[in-house]
Amino acid sequence: MKTIDVRGMTDRGLSIALAACKKKYETAEDDYPLQRALRSLGVTVSLPVWNQENHDWRQYNLVVPRTTWDYQQHFPDFCRWLEGLENTTLLCNPIATLLWDAHKKYLKDVEAAGVRVMPTVFVGGNGDVGAQVRQAIAKHGRGRVLIKPAVGASSSDCMVFDASDAAAAVSHAQKLLSGAQDMVLVQPFSSSVVLLGEYSLMLWDGKPSHGVHKTSSSSSEFRVQEEHGGTNEAWPEPPNEVVEMAIRACECAPGGWHYARCDFLNDEELGWCLIELEMLEPSFYLEFAEEQEVKRLASMLQRLAKGV
Repeated sequence: MKTIDVRGMTDRGLSIALAACKKKYETAEDDYPLQRALRSLGVTVSLPVWNQENHDWRQYNLVVPRTTWDYQQHFPDFCRWLEGLENTTLLCNPIATLLWDAHKKYLKDVEAAGVRVMPTVFVGGNGDVGAQVRQAIAKHGRGRVLIKPAVGASSSDCMVFDASDAAAAVSHAQKLLSGAQDMVLVQPFSSSVVLLGEYSLMLWDGKPSHGVHKTSSSSSEFRVQEEHGGTNEAWPEPPNEVVEMAIRACECAPGGWHYARCDFLNDEELGWCLIELEMLEPSFYLEFAEEQEVKRLASMLQRLAKGV
């Protein structure tokens, strides 16, 4: 790996790119407090589109994928972009962690480290997809299952199926695998997502920042994201168990980590389960963060941009 020479960077103004995508999302406004905090530190903040042609990424001291929310639609190109940045400028999180986190097989590593995750069967490869899905449904032993792509965001292509309708579940898995996906996940559907909601814990610079409780729009909607009608509120006191699970999960990142969002369900049978570890381009829900936490995040990025 090429070493980036950061000597002398502190002698001029620092420039940080919070990389974005072409489509504009209202939820991208979540980063406004971070942008203001960085500028208050004298940092020049830019929001370049990650896949714009002929862009000179060498002009930035640090590149942070922030709202690159179409990466799953261009996954090979996105990975090549990250790999190109590794030899061009400083990147946050470290590239090994970003690439690891981009594919949900990271759940295997997290589970192996002793963190309770939602039970997952990975389907794909050269085997019989139909048989794999049916075996997963039987293994989970619940009335419904959730099928999701291994590379995806915002519940895209996630669908819930009755266990009695295995043919429909198989059909969806085969559809995903016939496209860009190399694996799909089959998980037991947890009714807690509609009864209690989903919980997120934000962490940076080695310790927790704040929590958010997300709920769906109705009892028939399992997706909690705002684009699907979900609502958010502060989660003021995440249990110690959840905090410990989140930190242990983050420690699995192969390149180390600087920021993360850990998503949890309080499953009716299993208790607290990690469902996602977001270290690539997570929403931070900064409207629920104390000002000092936003400043702490900005100070961390400033320090990383200096190569410290």
